[in-house]
Amino acid sequence: MHAKGTALITGGAGGLGRAFASAFAETGHPLILVDKLQDELVRASREIEDVYSVSVEILSADLTSRDDVARVAQRIAACGDLEILVNNAGFGMTKSFAESDVQKNIDMIDVHVVASVWFSRAAIPEMIARERGYIINVASLGGLQPGSGGSIRPGVTYGATKGYLVHFSKSLQEEVRRAGVRIQALCPGYIKTNFHRTDEYSSWRRSSVPTAMWMTAEDVVAASLTALRGRGVVCIPGFLNRCLLLVLRFPITIRVVAAVLRRLNRLSS
Repeated sequence: MHAKGTALITGGAGGLGRAFASAFAETGHPLILVDKLQDELVRASREIEDVYSVSVEILSADLTSRDDVARVAQRIAACGDLEILVNNAGFGMTKSFAESDVQKNIDMIDVHVVASVWFSRAAIPEMIARERGYIINVASLGGLQPGSGGSIRPGVTYGATKGYLVHFSKSLQEEVRRAGVRIQALCPGYIKTNFHRTDEYSSWRRSSVPTAMWMTAEDVVAASLTALRGRGVVCIPGFLNRCLLLVLRFPITIRVVAAVLRRLNRLSS
């Protein structure tokens, strides 16, 4: 049995990233956590080290900065035993494309796409050489179905960047499959994290989404790690999320979908 390699997780200070960090620490993987929230990084590293007795390195980085992205990529390339890369960092927007700030759209492309591609490129040569490694690109259910903003569909740039990660993951898996490296596009729906507790979502009502549609970060991570043992690239955690995707792919109006979700919300409350 080989020694546990390092797991590097972006957006690792909280939410889904923190849940991934705990899951890998529990199985003995040393960690490198990347986040722009320095204080939360320090807190997360101390708590994980205390509970799981693994080493935790922290890297404070803003992935909208090309200099910071280059610095993280250099650390990945120099790691030597990187076994797992989780490209998890991300954020959302609620405004329509026409009303949104153009820089926020560009920042989103940098965080979701540019950083993920850069980090994957830094990690993949060594993984191929060792014939072992895992890359999890956290996409979204919204990346599988084009749509504008709203309580059901994500914003234009959000869906587009997450859709890129899905296709990027599929293509990369085809390229490295024979090398023993596994790539996953994780496509969750709504997760109980602080993702929707930013200023951007100050007027957004969590209750607009049926209770039954919300998953815990731990359940999403468990579904992701289970799916990694299979051959599929795209992982959609949660039965209701898979059902919702099927519904959205039929040519019915968004008002009908919204009515169904409101009905589910009443039944689950």
